[in-house]
Amino acid sequence: MVKKALFLRDQDNTCVLEPLIKCCRQEQFEVEEYNQPQEHEALKSLLPSTPAVLFVPAIEEDCRGVKLAQDALNEKLPRVIVLYAPSMPSREFLCLAFKEGVDDIISLDADTETLNSKLKRVDHMLQARLDSVDAGGQGQQKMKSLHLRCEQLECKNAKWEERLLALSSTATRMATGQLKLAESAPSVLIVASSNSQASSAAELCRRLGFNTHLAHTGKDGLGQISKNPPRIILTDGTLPDMNATAFAPAARKALGDKPVVIIAWSSSPEAEDTLLAPDAGIDDFVLKSTTSEGTGLLAAALLGGLR
Repeated sequence: MVKKALFLRDQDNTCVLEPLIKCCRQEQFEVEEYNQPQEHEALKSLLPSTPAVLFVPAIEEDCRGVKLAQDALNEKLPRVIVLYAPSMPSREFLCLAFKEGVDDIISLDADTETLNSKLKRVDHMLQARLDSVDAGGQGQQKMKSLHLRCEQLECKNAKWEERLLALSSTATRMATGQLKLAESAPSVLIVASSNSQASSAAELCRRLGFNTHLAHTGKDGLGQISKNPPRIILTDGTLPDMNATAFAPAARKALGDKPVVIIAWSSSPEAEDTLLAPDAGIDDFVLKSTTSEGTGLLAAALLGGLR
């Protein structure tokens, strides 16, 4: 990034700035020079909108040099404020200047080596402030990322709580005799393109007490819905002829006002957010898995659908 050095010349041009300007250019600063504005407020129009070192005349009368520095600092940009004078100002003025935020004061009667040393220090201060701003920006980005992650976890936690409540409701109905799977055998429709996966899910449903029906395409599934309205539908996330997000609304339309719980079944965990979008018409999501844990989660989703 280009380093800028902006010089405000004193109104009487009593300060010889050329040696200092030469040293600035040797330190790779892009130099800009302006006459000190007559109107105090006009200073703001001269200030660059980028980080810079500002060289301001150290005018002791009415503390004008300090006031100019204050205006520059109020812009809240990474800047280094340096006052300059033909010779070092009074101690009282120095104390006031540093108290009000001036970073350094340069006496123009110093030799070239001293001026170079001063400018290297000024350059380091500017770089440190730029690094600080960059670190703050990265910190803000990390905060945003953590906030987004927190929101995602809250959504997932809410979904798990909903599943637990549904399963608890079914368990209560079974325990009190309101729901007797051996007698009622609620209907479940499994729509899956894979014969082996469909058969595995059907076997689990039969063991749980469901009356099970199979379909391998969305069109076939919709046809079966019209003949035998299911209480629960377990559908692949992607079917040979349509996606679950297209199949679910069509299934609900075919069922009319008949209640149904639609569970999406997919091997892609990344598909959960899409499948459970509010307008997808899908109630739950189960990740395909051949492990006992995966089987347990599928069983819980199926039983929870009877809530």
